[in-house]
Amino acid sequence: MRKILKTILVGVFLYGLKSNAQNDSIHYLNEVRLSDVKLRDYSKGNLVTILSDSILKANQPSLTELLRLNSTIFLKENGIGGTSTASFRGTNASHTAVVWNGLNINSQLNGQADFNTISVRNYDNIAIRSGGGGVAYGSGAIGGSIHLNSKFKFKKHLEQRLITSIGSFRTITTNYKISYGTNKLYASLGVDYIDSKNNHKYLGRRAKGKKNENGEFSNYNLNLNLGYLINTSNALKFFQNTYIGKRNFSGSLLSPSDDSYRDNNTRSMIQWNYFRNNFSSILSLAYLYEKYRFFPNKEELNNFSFGKSSNLVFKYDVNYKFSNDIQLKSIFQHEDVKGKGSDINAERFKRASVALLFSHQINKRLHYGLNVRQEINDSENFSFKEFKNSVEETYKDVINFNASTELTNNNPFLFSVDVNYAFTNFYTLKFNASKNFRAPTFNDLYWNGPGGIGNSLLQSEKSIQAEISNKFNYKGIDFGITGYFIKSKDLIVWEPISATIWSPVNVTKVYNYGLEANLDYTYKWKKNAINLTSNYSYTVSENQETKKQLIFVPLQSITSNLVFRHKRINVFYQFRWNDDLFVTRDHLQKIKANDVSNVGINYDLYNYKKTTYNLGLLANNIYNEIYQLTVGRRAPNRNYQIRLILKF
Repeated sequence: MRKILKTILVGVFLYGLKSNAQNDSIHYLNEVRLSDVKLRDYSKGNLVTILSDSILKANQPSLTELLRLNSTIFLKENGIGGTSTASFRGTNASHTAVVWNGLNINSQLNGQADFNTISVRNYDNIAIRSGGGGVAYGSGAIGGSIHLNSKFKFKKHLEQRLITSIGSFRTITTNYKISYGTNKLYASLGVDYIDSKNNHKYLGRRAKGKKNENGEFSNYNLNLNLGYLINTSNALKFFQNTYIGKRNFSGSLLSPSDDSYRDNNTRSMIQWNYFRNNFSSILSLAYLYEKYRFFPNKEELNNFSFGKSSNLVFKYDVNYKFSNDIQLKSIFQHEDVKGKGSDINAERFKRASVALLFSHQINKRLHYGLNVRQEINDSENFSFKEFKNSVEETYKDVINFNASTELTNNNPFLFSVDVNYAFTNFYTLKFNASKNFRAPTFNDLYWNGPGGIGNSLLQSEKSIQAEISNKFNYKGIDFGITGYFIKSKDLIVWEPISATIWSPVNVTKVYNYGLEANLDYTYKWKKNAINLTSNYSYTVSENQETKKQLIFVPLQSITSNLVFRHKRINVFYQFRWNDDLFVTRDHLQKIKANDVSNVGINYDLYNYKKTTYNLGLLANNIYNEIYQLTVGRRAPNRNYQIRLILKF
């Protein structure tokens, strides 16, 4: 039966696949309600997948599990609950930007985002934007970006929701969310808690009788949004998110572990929104703070290393609609970044950027956008000549990206262009191209600790990318197929400078190219409905020096969600398959291809007006597959979870 199910599913995947809501469902959002207007008005040539609130509450609370089962983004997770980073279209972990209500929140210390520190249930929707987003979202948006969005509803309402679950390995999760609003006020509060012993069995003969040790973790996540509509032209908004985590890092089959890690992330932002006639503006002041402590021995709390950073962000967006079809947005952003740690001396740098985004809807079928951005990372040496050099460098990159240049790259000039053309109601063509970058982080520039030393002369990584997407819609079937190509150079790679010391340099050139196919099919009859959402990706990420696939980038992957609903009963099947993963640059070691399947059932115990009580049962890894998350770290055996959702 198991082989039959897999054969049927794989056959459907190869026919074509799509993630839920990859249509332009973001257009219904009101500008007062949506925090990231750029995602709505200036990304029409990009693929934007919206994962709605109903999907968020149905999945596990971490962003890792949500993306793993609803996209083809590969998540490298150092054990369940451990650090988790993304590879979007085969790019590095620091090449996926996480955008919180329009603001890039990747770590200033390492340039990455830990997806296990983000609770998805506290947001109204999460968007996946493919293609480079450097013009709109800055450093790191080379492969794509993940958007955490909160909506503001200025209307009378009071809504509450409680999700609580208990599962295998003494795993307990609780989420409470309340939203209140009037014609003038809006307030929402989301609190998320998860605690797990995480002592699952290791499967396989080599691991017989062994369990995951030192894998305990717990975390709290609080999300607060406040809004006040002063009058018909002015609104104030406040956003607050706090994460507090404590976790031990699991050992592996190869070595035990006794270490522990504690981290805190705090994000605060206040906005003044002004909108009148064809003019609107958003003035934002934000403070981002991160801190971690690493304990080599969890019993010795006085022995630890640490790092912390803060970022004070001033941002001013101005948007003018010349007509219903033409609009122009300007963005000015200034950041004051500080960082220090046990292995980093106290350092500080300031950077700024100016961007212009132009959108033109020529007619009902054709839209195009033109966007540019000037980064000012080295303000002391920035001048008109420097700007001219940056533009000239970008021109040469477009003409011949592989050519070497002696021009400075400290203040890169970026561009993007996108086109959306609906040939018919059945077929739409999307195209976008851009230049993007990633600035060196504190660790890259200033690390001075065991095993390494930073390089203050590093230049920014840069890339040129393009993609073309074909979308088809016919009688309940949404089908899309996308091809893309990314050229990256000056990638920052840590290399040995002695027998024991490593240091980063700009060397590597990488080509990423591939194909993505998506399908979304819904069929309804009487009181029944069936929905299939699936994704297939073919990803080549090739180091041009070695001509080999990069490590931890599967050549192919498949995800699928099949849902059947009958009256009050909802049954679903989740499936993910990853190709072989090379774990050494010489390709001598690899993690074999693997698949995992989950099944679940939800039953509406009570459903009247706005009050619903829902009971669910989930079984993960139902076939008890033996597979690894990273080398030596086996994934959990078959496990179960019972969940109660109350909405009132």
